[in-house]
Amino acid sequence: MNSEAPAFKIKTANLPVLQLHIITPDLPLLKKALALRLNQTPDFFASTPIVLELSAIAESDPSL
Repeated sequence: MNSEAPAFKIKTANLPVLQLHIITPDLPLLKKALALRLNQTPDFFASTPIVLELSAIAESDPSL
């Protein structure tokens, strides 16, 4: 049996998180859209864990 500590653990969890799907690699457009949302609802992301979903960008531009 190996006496080394494990490198990782996998656990299941149901967590209240917000998933933010980034659809475009266009940073100026993304910045403008996020600023608009935050101007409408300044506390939208406050105290909320966020998971960034980047698969759409990877699919649209594999070089990223």
